[in-house]
Amino acid sequence: MLTAGVLLPGNTDSRALNGHEILVAETASEMLGRNEFLIPRLGDKPRLEKPPLNYWLAAAAHRLMGEPGTSHVNAIEARLPSLISGLLLIVVTYGLGLQLTRDPRGGLIAAALIASSWSFHTFSRSARPEMTYALLCALMAFGLVWAVRRAEDGRSTIAAAVLAWGAFGLALMAKGPQFPLFVFLGVVLALLMRKPRLALLKTLHPWMALVAMGLPLAYYGYLALQFDNALSLWLGEMEQGDHVPIWYRPLRLYYPLILVASLAPWLIVFGKTTVDVWKRRGPTVLLFASCVLVGLLLVSFSGKLRPHYILPLVPLCAALMAWTLLGALDSVRAVNAWPRRFKLLAWSQLALAGVMSVAVFVAQAYSMSASGPGILQSDALAWLVMAGASYALAIVMVKRNLASAFAALVGALLLVSGAYPWTGGWQSEFGYTAREFILDVEAQLPENRVLYLDSGKHRLHYDYYYSKGDLVVRSLESWQRSKKPGPAPYFITTPQRIKSLDLEGKILVKQKSLESDDDETRVLFQPAPRT
Repeated sequence: MLTAGVLLPGNTDSRALNGHEILVAETASEMLGRNEFLIPRLGDKPRLEKPPLNYWLAAAAHRLMGEPGTSHVNAIEARLPSLISGLLLIVVTYGLGLQLTRDPRGGLIAAALIASSWSFHTFSRSARPEMTYALLCALMAFGLVWAVRRAEDGRSTIAAAVLAWGAFGLALMAKGPQFPLFVFLGVVLALLMRKPRLALLKTLHPWMALVAMGLPLAYYGYLALQFDNALSLWLGEMEQGDHVPIWYRPLRLYYPLILVASLAPWLIVFGKTTVDVWKRRGPTVLLFASCVLVGLLLVSFSGKLRPHYILPLVPLCAALMAWTLLGALDSVRAVNAWPRRFKLLAWSQLALAGVMSVAVFVAQAYSMSASGPGILQSDALAWLVMAGASYALAIVMVKRNLASAFAALVGALLLVSGAYPWTGGWQSEFGYTAREFILDVEAQLPENRVLYLDSGKHRLHYDYYYSKGDLVVRSLESWQRSKKPGPAPYFITTPQRIKSLDLEGKILVKQKSLESDDDETRVLFQPAPRT
C-alpha cells in the first residue's frame, strides 16, 4: 500500500510524457480513434517496431477511466499498466524470495528490496513497456523455480509450467523473446549441473512453449502478410548495433555495471550477495544465479547500450539479496553480535551515498556549464542524494532492533521515491517544451488555417499527441516544388530545415529552452507567399 501511495502522485498529467512514452500514448490514442487494434499506427504509418501489448493495455485503461466518446489517452492512462505491473512485480518478487529461502521473511525482504530500488521507481512511472516485460519475465522465472521445487518434493509440476509458459507467451507480446529465453536457458543450465539431476521434460514441460507461442506467432504472421517489410524491420530491431565487433561488446562491462546501479541503494548488500553465492552454493541459489549470469552474459552481446535491458534480472537479484540478508540475520543472532555488523553495513551504505551525492552535484554543475547535453547526469545519483538522509535514521534505529532499522530504511526510501518526481527526476524537458510549444502555436494561428507538420522534422509524435486540432503531414520540399500561387501555409519545422532549403519567411513561434540545438528546436514558420 505504501508503494502504491508513493507511485501514484508521479503518474499524473502534471509530469509530461517523454519521447518513448509519447509513442505508447499516441499509438494507443490512434488505435481508439481508428477503432483498429490489430495494426498499431502512428500518424499514417504502421508502428511495427515494438509488440502491441502496452498499446492495448493503455487503450483499455482509457476505456475504463477516460471520458466516453474520446480517444485521447492521457498520461496517467498511458502509465497505468506500468504502475499496476510494478505493484504486481512486488508480489512476484515476494514469491521468488519465498521459493529461494522457503521462509516468508525471505519473501518480505526481497519485496522490500525491489520496492525501494531506484530502477523499480523509474520504470513503474513510465508508459514504456519495460515494467510490464519485467513482470512477465519474473512471473516466468517464478513458474520455472516453482516447478523445480515441486519436482524436488515429488509433486506434479504441470500448474507451475502452465504459469511459466503462459507468462512467456505474454512476454512475446510485450517486448520480445530475448529475456524469457535467457531465463529458460539459465534454469536449464542449472538443472544440467545439478546432482542428482531432475528430468527436464517432466519438470519444465517445454512443449507447452509451442502452445504459448501459438497466438503471438499467428499475430506476427498476420502483420508479416500485411506488410512486406515487417520481417526485415523486426530483424533490424533485434540486430541493431553501434558497429562494435560482437566479440568486444561483453568486454565493455556496461550491463554488469548497469545491473549494480539498478539495485541502488543496496549496492553493499549486492556485493555481499556475490560473495555468499560463491561461498555458500546450493542447488536453488545456483539456479537463481545461473539465470542472472546467463541473462547478463547474453544481453552483453547487444549492439546497443540501454540501461533498461537488464530490468528483468532485478527481481532475481532481489531474491538472492534477501537470501543473503536472511542468512546474515540468523547467523549473527546466533552469536549475539548483530548490532555491530549491521552498523558497519549501514555506515558503509551511508558513506557510499555521500560520495555519490558529491558526484551528482559535480555532474549537474558540469552539465549546466557544458554547451551540449549533460552526459554525466544520472537519475540514480540524483535519487541517492535524497536517499542518503534515510541511512541516518536506520543507524539510529539499529541500536534498538535490527528489524526496525531495516523497516525504517525501506520506509524512508519509499517516501523519498514518492517525492523524487517533483525534484526533477524522470522529467522530460523536451516533453514540457513540446506541450507548451504546440499550445502556443495553436493559440496564434488564424481561424480556419491549416497547420502542416514538416515531414523532415524530428519527433512528430509530440505534435500529434499534444495538438487539439487536425494536423497534416507535408514536407517543406513539396511546398517549395509546388508552383501553385496563394497564401503561404503554416509549418512546424526546424531552423536547420529552413536554412538548408534557403527559404524566406517569418518565424512566428520558437520553442523555448532548446534554442542552442537547431536540430531539436522547433518553430512555427510561415514561408514568404508566392505571387
